[in-house]
Amino acid sequence: SPYFQERVFDVKDVFHRLLWELRPRKSAEAGPEKLVLVAREASVMELFAVERDRIAGMVIEHGSPQSHAAILARSLGVPMVSQIPGLTARVRPGQWLLVDGSAGTVEINPPQEHCLALAVAESASPVPVTEPGEGLPRVEVNVNLLYEVDAAVRLGASGVGLYRSEFLFLARRTLPTEEEQVGIYRKLLQQMNGRPVSIRTFDLRPDKLMAYAQMNPTAARPFDWRVVLDSPPLQQLFLSQVRAILRAGAPGEDGMRVGPVRLLIPLVTRTELLEFVLQTVTQVQSDLAHEGLPHATQATLGIMIETAAAAPLVEDWAEWVDYFALGTNDLTASALGLDRDDPVASGLCDSLHPGLLRVIDGVVTAAHRYGRPVTVCGEMAANPEGCLALVALGVDSLSVPVNQLNAVRQRLSNLPSPQLRELRPALLQQKTSKQVRELLHNWDGSGV
Repeated sequence: SPYFQERVFDVKDVFHRLLWELRPRKSAEAGPEKLVLVAREASVMELFAVERDRIAGMVIEHGSPQSHAAILARSLGVPMVSQIPGLTARVRPGQWLLVDGSAGTVEINPPQEHCLALAVAESASPVPVTEPGEGLPRVEVNVNLLYEVDAAVRLGASGVGLYRSEFLFLARRTLPTEEEQVGIYRKLLQQMNGRPVSIRTFDLRPDKLMAYAQMNPTAARPFDWRVVLDSPPLQQLFLSQVRAILRAGAPGEDGMRVGPVRLLIPLVTRTELLEFVLQTVTQVQSDLAHEGLPHATQATLGIMIETAAAAPLVEDWAEWVDYFALGTNDLTASALGLDRDDPVASGLCDSLHPGLLRVIDGVVTAAHRYGRPVTVCGEMAANPEGCLALVALGVDSLSVPVNQLNAVRQRLSNLPSPQLRELRPALLQQKTSKQVRELLHNWDGSGV
């Protein structure tokens, strides 16, 4: 029965924890030392099961730096390096590993001076960098877990450009109720203290539900957002989440500022899907008004462009939405015919491919023609060269990981805004990724 299928995961968790506690231990292991987890692969759900206080870093043989597991590891503050083939055969329990998540390197039994140098660099307290000047994109942050919000506020983030609500679903074995979601979203909005927050509705796909799929291939299927038009239970789940988001965005009555809430829809690939979203939002607003429940009546609606097939439809959809968001991780994979989580293909996911840049330029041009802003919330926005390319193509805002906010703001503050207009036509004329990189690397703002 479904009940006992669900209990399988709980039994599995208990079984793994018992094995961990019963493992042979050396006397030195009794202390509070943290461990580096070395594995062949890791899923999002398995990361949530890790005892965070015991993990100093993770090294994964397979996987991609743009995988959802890697994104979550960064949010948890866990240095993670992937694509280290054969590592599990080369390391032994008790060896020291130096994991540098920023550089993507792993040292086995590193010299002490290397460890000290990395520790000093990580202990430096970041100083907030002000928002870039006029003519440059606004910089917001990506939030996966609520505990990241305090750091975002301390750094002066102007808003949350992407809150990945699916991690709320993945962090537990049962689906959150509407009331539970209201409480979590409300806390997020209150913590941002009047700054805008984009809450993306659940984007559950098999790559994020790997643990379920391994246990039962059909277990992940009912939650796959891509089949929402053919799934009444999934439609009800979406309706419940929209209700929760709009209720959380109700004007504050408790003396705390509640920033404007932006409803962001993932992976819109067809007009029929957008029509379903619009009908659901209209129904929710009518139902909440009829029930007398406080809610946001003017929530901004945005949709994510994550496939090459959706890009040409921006002009058709512009009259129905308030803004567009480019998910460059999936868009890059889609445009190049790759799987973002495939370790073999990850090196080919080139966000500076000239064809992809022209796709992005087409989206920005079409959206601006109808007065709709475009934001970018993929990893490309935090990449030095990718950031420069996006600015040259005219995007209106960037949303980056919290720990990258200062670096991106600093990068933008050093850009001469007037000269950026000259970079765009030159960028679109390049025929290879190498030529694009050379152009961006050599550009100093003095003209092309």
